[in-house]
Amino acid sequence: MTRGAETKNLDGAIGTGWVKEPFYRWTGTRYDSLSSEGTFQPLAGYWMRVLVEGCAIVFPQP
Repeated sequence: MTRGAETKNLDGAIGTGWVKEPFYRWTGTRYDSLSSEGTFQPLAGYWMRVLVEGCAIVFPQP
């Protein structure tokens, strides 16, 4: 994740208070929670609570 010129991994962003766990994914019938240790699946939608302005998620190129 980035915020201005600062970059943190997901656990660092959680520890600093940029975002809050858990993350959620809609399955079509209910929300499933996912911790930072889980795996984000391609083409699935997720949401998280962002606690500060100006954060961006940056995914590495495959």
